[in-house]
Parts: sequence; C-alpha cells; structure tokens
Amino acid sequence: KLYFVVGEDHPNFKMNKSYAEHLSNHLNEMVPGISRGVIGKKGDNVDGIYNQDLAENMVLIELGGIGNTQDEINRTISVLAKATSIVLHEIPL
Repeated sequence: KLYFVVGEDHPNFKMNKSYAEHLSNHLNEMVPGISRGVIGKKGDNVDGIYNQDLAENMVLIELGGIGNTQDEINRTISVLAKATSIVLHEIPL
C-alpha cells in the first residue's frame, strides 16, 4: 500500500492535493485499497513544503514498510507507474 503526502505550508498545496487525490483515486480504481489516500502535513517541526516549490503537481509518495517484501514493493511500483502514466496523459500541455 501507499499514500501521498502534501505539504500544506506551500501556497499552492490545494492544487497538489487535488492532483494527489486524483492519482490516489485512479490507483484504487485499478487495485482497490492500494492507496491509503492523501495526508496533509503542516506546522512547526514539519517540512510543510515537500519540494512542492520545485514543480507543479509535485507529490511525495510513501510506499511499503518494514514488513513488505521486495516483490510486494515492485508490484506496487508497477501499478503506480501505470496509473501515473494515465494521469499524466490527462494533463493538458
């Protein structure tokens, strides 16, 4: 499983949060329950930017954990890559 982190101290976090939610929803359509959704972080002692100042539609993706195998992580990455490709093709240039 994976989840998305959006730094709510960035002025454009709402756009990035919307993008992350769209990607999360698309992932869950492909594999129900694969995404745990979007978590917003802000405030003291938190990196409330998470590199969102570097580009539009920037998201931090947390995936796997200590109990996951390499094969599980690789399968999740494969689904993430497919969903990301589809979502990126939806964005007008």
